[in-house]
Amino acid sequence: MRRWFCYTATYAVAWPLFRICFRIRVNGRHYIPRGGAIVAANHVSYLDPPLLGYAVGRPLGFMAKSELFRVRPFAWLIRQYGAFPVRRGKTDRRALTEALARLERGEIVLMFPEGGISPDGSLREPKPGIGFVALRSGAPVVPAWIEGTQWALPRGRWMIRPRRVTVTFGAPLDFRTWTPPEGEDPYQAASRLIMDRIASLRQEGARGTPTGPRPAL
Repeated sequence: MRRWFCYTATYAVAWPLFRICFRIRVNGRHYIPRGGAIVAANHVSYLDPPLLGYAVGRPLGFMAKSELFRVRPFAWLIRQYGAFPVRRGKTDRRALTEALARLERGEIVLMFPEGGISPDGSLREPKPGIGFVALRSGAPVVPAWIEGTQWALPRGRWMIRPRRVTVTFGAPLDFRTWTPPEGEDPYQAASRLIMDRIASLRQEGARGTPTGPRPAL
């Protein structure tokens, strides 16, 4: 309930700001299902979580590196917006369990398959974590491509610059009946499939995708 209040209050303030500062364009929002789902996106800037939250149009949970939770006031603040800690560089079962619990409650969970911000904006080899959550939860995975945040707030910078940002969502992936390629780790194979779909959205984001009714899942 508190997260809904924080999201609604912030959305009312952020909507005109994002429209003016980033001229944000959202394609394919109708692909976001009503129930629990994973939104899987590329990651190029610290602006990605708030702008993807705006684009989704619903409160979402997301993993944030555990170092951000060391400062208590800041940790309290980002928790109000759905963040939960993850230890990078190793398999953090507590973070994965938290993601599964949120999906079970019908929430949206934002995940970055690469596990961190890309240093040059290019797509990197995905981590198996998102494949684990997708296969264990059975939740639909909505691929997303975000473009422009790498120039609005480049890595290592703290001054935001007005730039156009585009977010493109694709059709959900359903792993409930999916069979991994023979001889491959199923979690890594699922992560690669998700990453391939994110990559394919780049051209769709450039030309825009039509909006329409929300599909039934």
